[in-house]
Amino acid sequence: MGTTKGVAGKLKVHRRMVREAIGSVTRQPRKKVDCRAGKLAPYRAVISRILEEDRKAPREQRHTAHRIRKRLRAGHQGSS
Repeated sequence: MGTTKGVAGKLKVHRRMVREAIGSVTRQPRKKVDCRAGKLAPYRAVISRILEEDRKAPREQRHTAHRIRKRLRAGHQGSS
């Protein structure tokens, strides 16, 4: 075998990964990420509709992220 640093350098992984591999034969399960609906969740349908309309428009008239945000703010003054 070799040193932890040597093996990590050879395999191009972090030394922590080498120590974990030596410590256990099976890999530790990954942490579950809490998938929360973001702040945009209530607006997904509106944004999707805007982007669908943009497919028919000329390139110069399509919405950028900034223009979509301005349009959402104008339509929903109470939010954001």
